[in-house]
Amino acid sequence: HPEWIIPTDPARKNDAMKMLHYAAAEVRGKKASKNKRPSQLSDLNGFDDPSLLLKMIEQQQQQIALLLKIAQSNDVIADKDYQPIIDEYAFDKKVNASIEKRERQESTKVKFRKGGIAIQ
Repeated sequence: HPEWIIPTDPARKNDAMKMLHYAAAEVRGKKASKNKRPSQLSDLNGFDDPSLLLKMIEQQQQQIALLLKIAQSNDVIADKDYQPIIDEYAFDKKVNASIEKRERQESTKVKFRKGGIAIQ
């Protein structure tokens, strides 16, 4: 796949537009001859297919609008006074179940230790 180097020097604006036009023609599938220098390309008075450019601008505007919505929603979330809500009954139940399980395991180990067997 070909790649293009587009100059960004304002003094070479005409060459940059020629290269962009050449790249767009290649991307659209129009066959363009290989290894062209900007001076070998035809002079460009204007971009012949502005619909592609307009479509890109429209998509960019949609992306910007979406990013603004995301940023605003992040601000709303950041500004909330967040206080965690803890279900004390469920919390106690889980903690007590863990404690009871540990006590049963220790009790079993103690029973076996009395008999001379140690389980780790």
